[in-house]
Amino acid sequence: MGKIATQVTIMDGDTGEVIKNVYYRGTQNGDGWMIVYRDGFMNFLLNSPDFVTAKVFGSLMTKQKFDSGIKITKKFIADELKVSYRSVMNAFKWLKENGYVKEHKVNGITEFLLNPDVTTCGKKKEEKIRLWNSI
Repeated sequence: MGKIATQVTIMDGDTGEVIKNVYYRGTQNGDGWMIVYRDGFMNFLLNSPDFVTAKVFGSLMTKQKFDSGIKITKKFIADELKVSYRSVMNAFKWLKENGYVKEHKVNGITEFLLNPDVTTCGKKKEEKIRLWNSI
């Protein structure tokens, strides 16, 4: 479980008087969480052509970063999911054509973005939407 709360007390150095108590609250959900939006995800589930496509998208969702896209190879995903590379390629083709994944290069490295109306990670959804719309 993640940090629940931290207290910082700010005191006057001369008098020892408490000037301010500051509380920082963490999350009771711990680390490693993501957000999945009901309507977007249900639409994905209803339209996903096969189980491999659902597995690929699910794998990508678990690899989301708070501040950037996902840097991973399609071969790694195929190996991780124990499916053929061709199946992963077909899944990515469908995911891109149907607006669930975008692929671009950052400093020559392939990065995948997930549709922020379906899933995101962190508190900066607006930044992910801007990045999604810029590609």
